[in-house]
Amino acid sequence: MNHHIARPEHLAHHFNDTEQQRESAKLGMWIFLLTEILLFGGLFLAYSVYRAWNPDMFYNAHKHLDISLGTLNTVVLISSSVTMALAIRFMQIDKKKHTAAFLL
Repeated sequence: MNHHIARPEHLAHHFNDTEQQRESAKLGMWIFLLTEILLFGGLFLAYSVYRAWNPDMFYNAHKHLDISLGTLNTVVLISSSVTMALAIRFMQIDKKKHTAAFLL
Protein backbone atom coordinates (compact mmCIF):
# COMPACT_ATOMS: atom_id res chain seq x y z
CA MET A 1 0.00 0.00 0.00
CA ASN A 2 1.50 3.29 -1.12
CA HIS A 3 0.83 6.26 1.18
CA HIS A 4 2.75 8.75 -0.93
CA ILE A 5 0.70 11.92 -1.50
CA ALA A 6 1.28 13.67 -4.81
CA ARG A 7 2.63 17.18 -4.35
CA PRO A 8 3.18 19.80 -7.03
CA GLU A 9 6.81 19.94 -8.20
CA HIS A 10 7.13 23.66 -7.48
CA LEU A 11 5.98 23.27 -3.86
CA ALA A 12 8.85 23.32 -1.36
CA HIS A 13 8.83 20.54 1.22
CA HIS A 14 8.13 22.81 4.20
CA PHE A 15 4.89 24.27 2.80
CA ASN A 16 1.48 22.63 3.05
CA ASP A 17 0.05 24.10 -0.14
CA THR A 18 0.74 26.53 -2.95
CA GLU A 19 -1.18 29.36 -1.28
CA GLN A 20 0.96 29.14 1.87
CA GLN A 21 4.12 29.20 -0.24
CA ARG A 22 2.87 32.23 -2.22
CA GLU A 23 1.93 34.15 0.93
CA SER A 24 5.29 33.36 2.54
CA ALA A 25 7.10 34.59 -0.56
CA LYS A 26 5.03 37.79 -0.54
CA LEU A 27 5.79 38.40 3.14
CA GLY A 28 9.48 37.76 2.53
CA MET A 29 9.53 40.27 -0.34
CA TRP A 30 7.83 42.94 1.79
CA ILE A 31 10.32 42.36 4.61
CA PHE A 32 13.19 42.63 2.12
CA LEU A 33 11.80 45.89 0.70
CA LEU A 34 11.34 47.37 4.17
CA THR A 35 14.91 46.51 5.19
CA GLU A 36 16.20 48.10 1.98
CA ILE A 37 14.21 51.26 2.72
CA LEU A 38 15.64 51.36 6.24
CA LEU A 39 19.20 50.79 5.02
CA PHE A 40 19.16 53.39 2.26
CA GLY A 41 17.10 55.80 4.35
CA GLY A 42 19.80 55.60 7.02
CA LEU A 43 22.54 56.16 4.45
CA PHE A 44 20.80 59.21 2.98
CA LEU A 45 20.15 60.56 6.46
CA ALA A 46 23.81 60.15 7.44
CA TYR A 47 24.88 61.85 4.19
CA SER A 48 22.48 64.74 4.82
CA VAL A 49 23.62 65.21 8.41
CA TYR A 50 27.33 65.16 7.54
CA ARG A 51 26.77 67.49 4.60
CA ALA A 52 24.90 69.93 6.87
CA TRP A 53 27.67 69.76 9.49
CA ASN A 54 30.55 70.18 6.98
CA PRO A 55 29.39 72.23 3.98
CA ASP A 56 32.90 73.53 3.18
CA MET A 57 34.36 70.04 3.07
CA PHE A 58 31.69 68.87 0.61
CA TYR A 59 32.14 71.98 -1.53
CA ASN A 60 35.91 71.47 -1.74
CA ALA A 61 35.57 67.73 -2.35
CA HIS A 62 33.32 68.20 -5.38
CA LYS A 63 36.16 70.00 -7.16
CA HIS A 64 38.13 66.74 -7.25
CA LEU A 65 35.42 64.65 -8.89
CA ASP A 66 35.90 63.46 -12.47
CA ILE A 67 32.74 63.79 -14.56
CA SER A 68 33.92 61.20 -17.10
CA LEU A 69 34.30 58.54 -14.39
CA GLY A 70 30.86 59.41 -13.04
CA THR A 71 29.39 59.13 -16.53
CA LEU A 72 31.11 55.79 -17.11
CA ASN A 73 29.82 54.48 -13.77
CA THR A 74 26.27 55.54 -14.67
CA VAL A 75 26.46 53.85 -18.08
CA VAL A 76 27.76 50.62 -16.50
CA LEU A 77 24.96 50.58 -13.89
CA ILE A 78 22.21 51.27 -16.42
CA SER A 79 23.61 48.65 -18.82
CA SER A 80 23.72 46.12 -16.00
CA SER A 81 20.09 46.81 -15.10
CA VAL A 82 18.98 46.49 -18.72
CA THR A 83 20.79 43.19 -19.24
CA MET A 84 19.27 41.74 -16.05
CA ALA A 85 15.78 42.86 -17.09
CA LEU A 86 16.26 41.29 -20.52
CA ALA A 87 17.59 38.07 -18.99
CA ILE A 88 14.51 37.83 -16.78
CA ARG A 89 12.22 38.47 -19.74
CA PHE A 90 13.91 35.82 -21.88
CA MET A 91 13.75 33.39 -18.97
CA GLN A 92 9.99 34.01 -18.69
CA ILE A 93 9.46 33.16 -22.36
CA ASP A 94 11.78 30.13 -22.07
CA LYS A 95 14.61 31.34 -24.34
CA LYS A 96 17.53 29.70 -22.55
CA LYS A 97 20.30 30.77 -24.95
CA HIS A 98 19.24 34.41 -24.80
CA THR A 99 18.90 34.22 -21.02
CA ALA A 100 22.43 32.84 -20.66
CA ALA A 101 23.83 35.47 -23.03
CA PHE A 102 22.34 38.34 -21.03
CA LEU A 103 23.46 36.84 -17.72
CA LEU A 104 27.06 36.74 -18.94
